[in-house]
Amino acid sequence: MFTGKKRSTRGERNIQWVEEYLRVPDGKFAGDPLKLPDYMKEDFRAIYDNPAGTRRAIISRGRKNAKTTEAAMLVLLHLCGPEGHSAPHAQLYSAAQSRDQAALIFNLAAKMLRLDRALFDAVTIRETNKVLQCPFLENIYRALSAEATTAFGLSPSLIIHDELGQVRGPRSPLYEALETATAAQANPLSVIISTQAPNEADLLSLLIDDAIAGHDPKTVLRFNFAGPEYEDPFTVEAIRAANPAVDIFMNKAEVLSMAENARRMPARQAEFENLVLNRRVETNNPFVSAPLWRGCGGEVAAGLTHPLLRALVAPHLRQALAVSACRAFPTCVGNASHGLVRAAEAASYWSRGMAPASRRLA
Repeated sequence: MFTGKKRSTRGERNIQWVEEYLRVPDGKFAGDPLKLPDYMKEDFRAIYDNPAGTRRAIISRGRKNAKTTEAAMLVLLHLCGPEGHSAPHAQLYSAAQSRDQAALIFNLAAKMLRLDRALFDAVTIRETNKVLQCPFLENIYRALSAEATTAFGLSPSLIIHDELGQVRGPRSPLYEALETATAAQANPLSVIISTQAPNEADLLSLLIDDAIAGHDPKTVLRFNFAGPEYEDPFTVEAIRAANPAVDIFMNKAEVLSMAENARRMPARQAEFENLVLNRRVETNNPFVSAPLWRGCGGEVAAGLTHPLLRALVAPHLRQALAVSACRAFPTCVGNASHGLVRAAEAASYWSRGMAPASRRLA
């Protein structure tokens, strides 16, 4: 059994095992020994050295910060590593919203096993049903997806919820089936690894808010995001706040290119803020984006008393108002084609900042 260096904490022992046995599974450094960056080491210490013990850990960052690779490390720690030796006969599961997503953790863990002879000899890899089994310790890992027929009848000691931010709304049958199946375990551990959900009412948002409130000392939150203090979301500082790996192994030039694309094309901004800056932003773009709407604030010219005329002062809103004008002329009254012509005529006026004669405002 791997014990690590003398006087090592549980978290430090696990870090030492990862760096001793596991190798980079893919990319340009594939096959090289894993050297955990500092932020991942802090994740391990937060999870395994919590004085209260950890029941649930939430790790939320922007995309491409090796979250899935970190999840695969945790699986192997509990399958054939020190955690597996401490608690044998364990059932380990990773859960995702689709079969393809569920296979990612399995594939990375299998690659790591194949890159080390000792681990490869100790673990049986079953590709067809996405199962890893350590016969000596009688530990078994299985990848599950929300598309599976059932997740009942299980007794997990470790659950990895991968990209739980994809769940819309406050409930997930797969999440609930797994989380209510841990009562037979002495020290179950759930780890949620995901970019933020877009809405406040989504399941992951509720879990993060509860963790921030600090109600349960057994809940650990590792949260990187670009907060409201970063008014310009396209700066390197904002990107770095949500992506601790941007200066380590991420393609920084590519991320900055994404930021510039989002700056030039407002339709891309919401997606950039949600997936890269790890903000709660709906990726389905609203009719008028929030930054554009906020940019129309402040004093308006004297004499413009009607709200619609005030809005016309902002050139960026003229096109938006042109479409809104179409809605002001219902086509369901009288001749439908005549109504459409009037609506198009009104849209033309609004787009140039003028009110049509038939709809002059007091």
